[in-house]
Amino acid sequence: MEFNLDTQSPQDGEQVFTVSQLVRGIRYAVQGAYPGLLWVVGEVSNLTFHSSGNVYFSLKDEDALINCVVFKRMGGFLRGVLNDGAMVMVSGRVDIYSRGGTYQIIVETVKPVGRGALAVAFEELKKKLAEKGYFDVERKRPLDYFINVIGIVTSPTGAALRDMIRIIYQRNPSSLVIIAPAKVQGYGAGESIVRGIEALNSDGRSQVIIVGRGGGSLEDLWAFNEEIVADAIYNSRIPVVSAVGHEVDYTIADFVADVRAPTPSAAAEMVTKRRSEIINIIGKLERQIEYRVINRFLTEVKALRNISRSMPFRQPEFMFKDYLLRYDSAVTDVERGMFGIYNDKVGRLISAVDRVGERMTKLYTLEERGLEGVRKRLEGLNPLGVLKRGYAYIEDERGNNVNTVKKVSIGARLKTRLYDGRFNSIVEGVEEDA
Repeated sequence: MEFNLDTQSPQDGEQVFTVSQLVRGIRYAVQGAYPGLLWVVGEVSNLTFHSSGNVYFSLKDEDALINCVVFKRMGGFLRGVLNDGAMVMVSGRVDIYSRGGTYQIIVETVKPVGRGALAVAFEELKKKLAEKGYFDVERKRPLDYFINVIGIVTSPTGAALRDMIRIIYQRNPSSLVIIAPAKVQGYGAGESIVRGIEALNSDGRSQVIIVGRGGGSLEDLWAFNEEIVADAIYNSRIPVVSAVGHEVDYTIADFVADVRAPTPSAAAEMVTKRRSEIINIIGKLERQIEYRVINRFLTEVKALRNISRSMPFRQPEFMFKDYLLRYDSAVTDVERGMFGIYNDKVGRLISAVDRVGERMTKLYTLEERGLEGVRKRLEGLNPLGVLKRGYAYIEDERGNNVNTVKKVSIGARLKTRLYDGRFNSIVEGVEEDA
């Protein structure tokens, strides 16, 4: 068949598809051929943890490759499992990415293939958390000796919870158990465990938190190997006991927790004391207190006897004689010191008074001379002194000073003041000097 750009066209009755219609038809066909969830095994390549929280990678074998996408709800779990070159088994639905026109799997579950892959993920996370100090012995807190309030994070329907409650109430019926139900296996188990730990911390009544479940395969216990669970245990304000699986099972939670219990039942025994055990402890404490009180009493009696036989006790005057002599000597020294200080202060005061008196005398003499000069200047300016020397002060009828003949007219009445009195006169004539 030859390709001709100009003449080739749809035949009558042939349907013309848009790209979207074609891709949509292929999608329906693929989803019809592979309905529901399916499992695919392959090697991881092109792994990308996107900033949005989604995870993109490809699964490949010797002959083919298919793209995979995991939405952000599983991102935390996959960081401990996925890496380029790892063999994994994924569960999801086949789909077609419309814009790229490529096949892809919408992944819902990821499992490493074989124990070896899980072991590698376990060791890598263990090394990472050890470097961050999550396993340091110095940060691990001891449990309270008497614990009455116990928080438990586990499956509410599991046998482990029933065993723990039975043991707790058998050993200490007065205990209060607060249960934070959690999913402990499968998708979302890690997040559920974290919520349980945080809820008990927010509640604040628990003296200890037991985090655990019964036994199972490594895959079944994997939620307790997730980093988010390790973070929650590390950040818990309340001491945490990890009780996961059987004695031979070890998880990351065991290493981070303040105390590891080999089984959930053992954890219940760790955090409780039997009533008989408590009674024995109280009896032992009573005997210890009684022994210490009696021993202290006998020690004090012996000390009193020794004191009563000593010389100061039999002849107390000898004990006080030396102190009286020391007292007299001290008083004498104080008196001498006080008199010496007094004489010195008095001498300094007298000298200061003499200096002040001399200074005051000099100041008085200087001030007296100054005042005399001022007095003489004031006397020179005193009008009465001028009048006494033969001068007169003349006023007209209005009291204005008359100091020139130009202010005088014939017949004017004037008042003349001398140093020892005044008289009135009438002007009969006026003569003006040339």
